[in-house]
Amino acid sequence: MNMNSNTILAAIAIAAIFSPAIVSIVDNIFKFLISRLEYKRTIGRDNILHTRDVYVEYMTNSINVLAGLNAFRMDYRFSLNKALAFFPDIAVPVLSEIDDAINSGDSKRGMSLVEKLSNIMRDYLN
Repeated sequence: MNMNSNTILAAIAIAAIFSPAIVSIVDNIFKFLISRLEYKRTIGRDNILHTRDVYVEYMTNSINVLAGLNAFRMDYRFSLNKALAFFPDIAVPVLSEIDDAINSGDSKRGMSLVEKLSNIMRDYLN
């Protein structure tokens, strides 16, 4: 063997020693990145599902109160607070108007505002 072949053998030996470690490091980096993306997707999905649950609860309670069922007034207040926390900013003025309609006893105006809120939330949740 000449000097050139010894150099090639040394390079192959060094590559054989370090290659598994490099492959392992790169593999772990990609696994970490993929798990982080999956976590963000799961959090986003859970947030949408929770917002949808809050939306259904708010709609049920507000319609019951607008229909004259005062037994749901306390539930409506709790669901209003949740809605203010989870609904998009564009829905907050409509929530305020619905609350004003409920407090003034104007169920016709309240129902039309509930329909307006329904359209906003349908666009937001889809």
